[in-house]
Amino acid sequence: MHWRERRDLSGNNIMNMGIWAEAIMRWVGDYSSVTAVGHTVIKYKPDADGRRRSTGNIPDHVDVIAELEAGGQFHIQVSNVSGFGPVGDVWVHGTEGTLRLVSENGSLALYGGRRGDAQMGKINVAADKVGGWRVEEEFINAIRGIEPVSHTDFTTGVKYMEFTDAVAHSLKLGEKVGLPLS
Repeated sequence: MHWRERRDLSGNNIMNMGIWAEAIMRWVGDYSSVTAVGHTVIKYKPDADGRRRSTGNIPDHVDVIAELEAGGQFHIQVSNVSGFGPVGDVWVHGTEGTLRLVSENGSLALYGGRRGDAQMGKINVAADKVGGWRVEEEFINAIRGIEPVSHTDFTTGVKYMEFTDAVAHSLKLGEKVGLPLS
């Protein structure tokens, strides 16, 4: 049982959905609402000691459609149980085009298309714009004063946690939830 499958350790973050929500917020701005559906397929898993533990009905498959304050919407699907389907796709839909971020062969690939295009094409990202996973290192370095906070300041952190709470409310209520939460 992964720590992301424990509500006491991960809160309302489902799998890596919160990580995506945080990153996407940097790309396209704040969210104005979310609508989510999800399902818990595997209800029990062994913990580190091999004991059978409930997953607490934390979904292992979720689809979220979010509306953006700036207009447009995005769709994210995160799943640990989708068979041969993608592990996670991020779609950002705007009035003039669409972006799709997808995991391909263990790395991320970005596709895009504009209104009138016959299909989406792969977008090559310059090597100096490609980052890697340094979240824990950056956090510790910021505390030590070695480097400034570069991605998620306190306000952004609150907004992304509010997003995960709105997803949890939408799953529970079966309806669209507006942001910010009141």
